[in-house]
Amino acid sequence: MHKFYGIFLAIFGIIFATTLHAQKYPSKPIRWIIPNAPGGTNSVIAGALAPPLSEILGTQVITDYRAGAAGTIATNLAAKATPDGYTLLLGIASPLAIVQKRPYDSVKDFAPITKITKSESILYTASSSPYQKIKEVIDYAKSNPGKLTYSHSGSGSFNHVAGEMFRFAAGIEMVSVPYKGAGPALLGVMTKEVDFGMSNIAGAMAHIQANRIRGLAVTAKKRVSVLPQIPTMDESGLSGFEAELWYAFLAPAGTPKPIIETLHKAMLYTLKSPEIVQRFAAVGMLPEGSTPIELSKYIVSEIEKWQPILNKIQ
Repeated sequence: MHKFYGIFLAIFGIIFATTLHAQKYPSKPIRWIIPNAPGGTNSVIAGALAPPLSEILGTQVITDYRAGAAGTIATNLAAKATPDGYTLLLGIASPLAIVQKRPYDSVKDFAPITKITKSESILYTASSSPYQKIKEVIDYAKSNPGKLTYSHSGSGSFNHVAGEMFRFAAGIEMVSVPYKGAGPALLGVMTKEVDFGMSNIAGAMAHIQANRIRGLAVTAKKRVSVLPQIPTMDESGLSGFEAELWYAFLAPAGTPKPIIETLHKAMLYTLKSPEIVQRFAAVGMLPEGSTPIELSKYIVSEIEKWQPILNKIQ
């Protein structure tokens, strides 16, 4: 697989070299800002994509993790960066479409490049927890309102909203406990600081496989192929429950079109590579890809979709 992947990159590198030479971009390392702390799905995506992108672009793509405020700190940093192609963003649904008070305009302040992938979430508990099914959680919560706690990657984050969706759908009271990133939120459950956690499947996968946490239900419409034993929220009695988190490749608004085109081609080829397809599939994700225009329209539609749900939570 690695040998084939090397040939894939070499062939693309030859095709790509003429364009890069003509544009003289990139001529120095690129900083890729990643919202949230290392240890969650962001790390899975950035860790998989940065090395092949570096090889294709002929310069180092440096991942810069910036945690805090449900990803808005990192996203704002990218929005205010010089639009020269040397500061990019892993755009995520939370800071772009879900967080209500944003110090940037999710549409006007960014130049879309391509959609990367999406990931459903999972409600989980410590492996030593007595809870085996969602019904047991709901029954206990109804008898003991406000006693149970759940962790997530920050107030206003996707997993916070997904957790609140679960709470509303189940008709229960649970205490939301925000952490600075998905990794710390997972640790909070494993150390039993909190009773449950809501996390992206990709970020929780290794801990489920190592039997450190127990998955109770996924937010996908159908069961996830890498965790076929874990039911959906819908199957667990919460009819119609579905929530998905998406990831995209963005640059600051005003980034020259030739640079956007170069980055678009590089990311699309990376997403099509056999190794990336395999690595994403291992954690229940599929590489997607889109045109910049398609991504722009998608972000607008997501903002509109989440607003009624956010109004209910507030």
